[in-house]
Amino acid sequence: YMPYLSSVAAGDRAKFRETVDYVAKTLEDEFCWAAGFHIDFIAALMYEGFLPMANRVAGPHKYCLLPKLHHKRCLITLNGGLKIRKKTRAKSRTVKISVDQNFDGVVAGCIRQHGHSWLYPPLIKAL
Repeated sequence: YMPYLSSVAAGDRAKFRETVDYVAKTLEDEFCWAAGFHIDFIAALMYEGFLPMANRVAGPHKYCLLPKLHHKRCLITLNGGLKIRKKTRAKSRTVKISVDQNFDGVVAGCIRQHGHSWLYPPLIKAL
């Protein structure tokens, strides 16, 4: 069973939050599904903690949206300052963390490494 999330519900933030809370509590797997790739809907999903993914389907639309809600999540909170231990810093001299610097490059890198396994054109266009 994979719950359906309607993009129409995202227009009413309180109702959408209520729906998302219910789905988060009852979701057995990590995926839901939706039919559209509306920008506001995807933004609302991301705001609520979903990772938007896509999948190929048979039929005229070719793709469906698969919002993923991880059971375990990893977050980097920056408001308290990011503390990195010396050993980690030494091992990561070639790693660079940035925000909003090269979205197209990140998408291209994901596709290069994983193919279009979840990052299909309608999702890329909406992001």
